[in-house]
Amino acid sequence: MNFISATDKDYTDALNLVLQFEGGYTNDPTDTGGETNYGIIHSEYDQYRRSKGLAPQNVRYMKLEEAKDIYRNKYWLGASCNQFTRRVAIAVFDWQVNSGRGVSTLQKCLGVKADGIVGHQTLNEFAYWLSKQSGEDRLLSNYFDNREHSYRCWGVGSQACFLEGWLNRLNQLKKYLGVE
Repeated sequence: MNFISATDKDYTDALNLVLQFEGGYTNDPTDTGGETNYGIIHSEYDQYRRSKGLAPQNVRYMKLEEAKDIYRNKYWLGASCNQFTRRVAIAVFDWQVNSGRGVSTLQKCLGVKADGIVGHQTLNEFAYWLSKQSGEDRLLSNYFDNREHSYRCWGVGSQACFLEGWLNRLNQLKKYLGVE
């Protein structure tokens, strides 16, 4: 595979974007995601603390360093973002955080089995896409179209109040990554 994979600096850039999008503690009763801090739900925080031998506590008290550890291990490395190019890695990371569908959406766009696990088939097809003229741009455009479709499907009923914010997040990310 002849492409430059995402670096630690790319992770830091992606993390800063996610933290900007997610903000701090929220407990909006209309949000089906429930109580979060830095975009991390309470049950995920409890799981993290137990894995570190710590007692569970309310997500409201999560430290930024804990959030960074969760994001790096579960979302950046867990989604194999370090194996993609910078732009694709940041897009996948943000969608993985926002919905848990970052990898499976990429796989759908690549035309491989959307199992959410990055393996040889996903990486080989990704490299093939990059070898095409404007391949990364076309892939990201398709990826973001899929993401927008998901938002529009979810942004109805009680969740309609979140649609504008979701689309703003998507548009800011597209602008940051230089995607038309």
